[in-house]
This record gives sequence, structure tokens and C-alpha cells, in this order.
Amino acid sequence: LHGAEGYADIGPIAALARRCPVVMTVHDLWLVTGHCGYPLECGRWQTGCGNCPDLQRFPPIPHDATRWNWRRKQWAFRSADVHLIVPSSWVAEQLQQSPILRHLPATVVYSPIDTSYFHPTDRRAAREALGLPQDRKIVLLTAQSLSNVYKGVQEGVQALNRINDDRLFVVAIGRDAEAVLKECRAPGVAIAYQSEQSALADYYRAADVFLMPSRCETFGMVAAEALACGTPVVAFAAGGLTDVLGNDAGGLLVPPGDVPALAAATERLLSQPDLHENLGRIGAARAAREFSLAQHTRRCLDVYSRLIAARATSQN
Repeated sequence: LHGAEGYADIGPIAALARRCPVVMTVHDLWLVTGHCGYPLECGRWQTGCGNCPDLQRFPPIPHDATRWNWRRKQWAFRSADVHLIVPSSWVAEQLQQSPILRHLPATVVYSPIDTSYFHPTDRRAAREALGLPQDRKIVLLTAQSLSNVYKGVQEGVQALNRINDDRLFVVAIGRDAEAVLKECRAPGVAIAYQSEQSALADYYRAADVFLMPSRCETFGMVAAEALACGTPVVAFAAGGLTDVLGNDAGGLLVPPGDVPALAAATERLLSQPDLHENLGRIGAARAAREFSLAQHTRRCLDVYSRLIAARATSQN
């Protein structure tokens, strides 16, 4: 609906929905705001936007037309018979607070990962293949852009700098990885963003802990990928990460923004082998069960089938 190539026109959505059943998959919160995909601490999306405090927040706009954008979205969806698929219960909860979309039904379908790539293998073999040290405790940070404000990498670095372990080794993957490593007290290696799933999977498997200090995630794809590889995750309980890691299902969640707690949870996993092994096993099993492409497909098809059947019944 929005991105580097431009924007979709949502104006005709109600007319389209009168012709056939329509399902929209919501990947972020753009549909309920005046322009941004992740409003974070700003609550204006619940009352109509306008006087936007940050026009550069992704996706950026040059002029403040946020109130007009918000009202146009409200107009487009007020009579649209649309069913929403959302990647987490957190997103569903946000939509329930939206004057634009709260009248529409929503079904949670977790985002899919390819378990033919992301699955557990031997950690030592992965490190050997990547040329990473065998005698270090490796913590992995990754994002397409590590400087992205939503990814909270500064808080992650602060947490790592609190860990008192001379065997700590940081692997940073993504744009700006070298700049991130310069702020880390521990040694490490900077890796360019990995677009190949097989290469990224090897880094997940090589790490002892995957650190995800995101300020907001509608799901948490890389956390789910790490779990699938048997690597425990430490993260802020932010957005959809509570679905991915709820009830310590493969990792440890700490209160959003609590850097000391993030450091303590990471140190706990690095220093307790039994806990580390147990969470790695639980996470891999959960990822294979809940986040596989096959499971995602089945759940989407169930939504489609129910809507097609309901439309057929209404027309008889």
C-alpha cells in the first residue's frame, strides 16, 4: 500500500468490496494514521492527526496533510466490507483503537518464515563456516538499517556495554554496522546486510543470543527466524514481539526501554547453559509449529474460504 515505489489509491476500496470478497493484510499502522507507519509515542492517530510532530517518520511526506490523509482513509473505509489479516494480536489491539478501522473484522495470521532455510544445525559448524571464533559468546544484532529509529540499536549497544564478560563478541549485520561496532566496548565484526536467507540463517545459528531492542514491531520477523534456528532471543516487549516471544517461548522479554533489564536478560542467557538450551529448543519447536509458510498459507486460505462462503450465502 505504500513504499519506495509510491502509494496505492485506497479510494475505490468500498466499490471493489461490493464486487467480490476483499481481504487486506496489514503489515504496519499506516492505514490508521495521517502518514506514518509506526506512530510510536504519538497518539494523534486516535483523534484525527494534524499538526504532525514528525513528517520525516517513515514514510515521510513534504507537507503536513496528515489530517486530510486521515479523514480520507476514514471516508474510504467507513462503508467498505473488508476483512483484515494482521500479523499479531498487538496489531489487532491497535486497530480496535482506530476510528478508521475498528469497525472491521480482523484475524491474526502470523507472518511466515521459510523453515527450509531457518532451522537448527550445529553451532560450531556454523561458526567455522563463517570464520567466527569458537571460544566467544556471540551476540547478534541485525536489521536492514541499524540506524533505523524503530530498531532501538542504541539501546542495544548500551545494554551490551553493561555486560561484564571478556568473552563477549558482537556480530552486527546491516547498513551502518561498522558505526554500531565502534560504539561497542566488546570486539566484534561488521557484516553487510544479508539478502540471502541461507547466509542470514548461518549467522543466526552461529550466535549464542539474538538481541532485538526494537521500539516497535508489528510482528518481529527476524526474531522468529532466530527462534527457528534454535537461537534464544532477548527483546523489549514491544508490539508484536509479545506474540513471537510470549510466555518465554524461546527467549526473554523485558519492559520496553529498560536497558539494564535488557543487559541482565542477555547476561543471564549467556551464563546459564541449561536455560539457554531449553529456550533454544522451545523456540525452534514453536517457530516450526506457528510460523511456517505452510501454517501461514492454511490460515489465510481458511479466511478466504469463510468469506467466499459467506458472500455466496448472502447472494442466495
